Amino acid sequence: MENSKTTLVAYLADRERLLDAADDPIVAVATRYQDGDHIPDHHHTRSQLLHALTGVVTVTTRMGRWLVPPEHALWIPAETTHAVDAIGDVRMYSVYVRPGVLPDLPRHLHVAGLTPLMRSLIAEAEAIGSVAPTDERSRLIMQCLLHEIPQLAERPLGVPFPAHPRLAALCQDFWLAQHRMQTPIVGPLTRA
Repeated sequence: MENSKTTLVAYLADRERLLDAADDPIVAVATRYQDGDHIPDHHHTRSQLLHALTGVVTVTTRMGRWLVPPEHALWIPAETTHAVDAIGDVRMYSVYVRPGVLPDLPRHLHVAGLTPLMRSLIAEAEAIGSVAPTDERSRLIMQCLLHEIPQLAERPLGVPFPAHPRLAALCQDFWLAQHRMQTPIVGPLTRA
């Protein structure tokens, strides 16, 4: 965010009020953070599907730390206390889902791969805004998005990030180097 820490805290409080006041089972919000922004421990009454469009986001919970790579999202169940850190300039979408709206929504924190359909649905949902949709197209987009969440493939990227600061820094540097190069550092092993 382009604001001070005090403004960031006020922004987060306003967002929580918006989420609590929303009647719709799904609310999509776009957010921007600057490199180094830290959102301290907080939780939501709704589950959150967090998708960074640019930059890298790390999410810390009592269970560990996760890096959310491009083309992926992190599913954070309702009431999960978490902190968020921005690496690089981050533009992200968060889709907040009221608990219990679908019986087969995931119940555990995990990284999921996003399909092109889901990326488009999230972008359209954010464009619709936080007001309950009044036209048929908007209602269908929100319903389709909701029903696509359980279909997202869980990725084995959910290995918790190390809690030890030094090891976490090494892992983060490794991942960022790989991300910047856009090519895998680790490839198949071959014998000479």
